[in-house]
Amino acid sequence: MTCREFEDGMEEHFATADPSQIRDLIAKEQWQLLPPSRVRAHLASCNDCPHSLWQFLKVRGFLDYRSQPCFHVTYHSSDVPERCLEKQHGLYAITCRSDEGQSIVIGFCPWCGTALPTGI
Repeated sequence: MTCREFEDGMEEHFATADPSQIRDLIAKEQWQLLPPSRVRAHLASCNDCPHSLWQFLKVRGFLDYRSQPCFHVTYHSSDVPERCLEKQHGLYAITCRSDEGQSIVIGFCPWCGTALPTGI
């Protein structure tokens, strides 16, 4: 299972999961308490996806990430406290000076390296 396959399946696998229980499993890395599956195996072997799952549990139900390049840029450009990216006209940018509206368009996700659109 790739990270993208995991991200695409978070809604399916964790839509009704108890957030407190899953966050506890993430914090303690107790993957054996999840039902045996490719998802469990991926969480146990990946350094990034447990963090993505933690974030997903905060935004599930109101953030549509599956039609975006990856979960990371969708999450970090949404209305969350960890927001560090802007999305305008389908492009993702790191804000340099928010008071002046200056930003730098990025061509790859800083977290997973997924290619991002760079032209309108």
